[in-house]
Amino acid sequence: MWYIADMKNITFFVTKWEDGYFVATAQEESIVTQAKTLDELIQNIEEAVSLHFEDQPVKSPYTVVLSSNMYAS
Repeated sequence: MWYIADMKNITFFVTKWEDGYFVATAQEESIVTQAKTLDELIQNIEEAVSLHFEDQPVKSPYTVVLSSNMYAS
């Protein structure tokens, strides 16, 4: 979850694909990103949220909740 100034929380559903990549999809907003590792994914989520809300400041601290590793085909 992310805490955005004066906005609701954003929950990301994380899927691990068979090719090894992780894909994070926001449930409440049109935000999707991917990465080879979870560490990279967290960085990419931070960047994607910042870009999506670039006209609104992101409050700190915030947390990202990752789901279990599910494989997609």
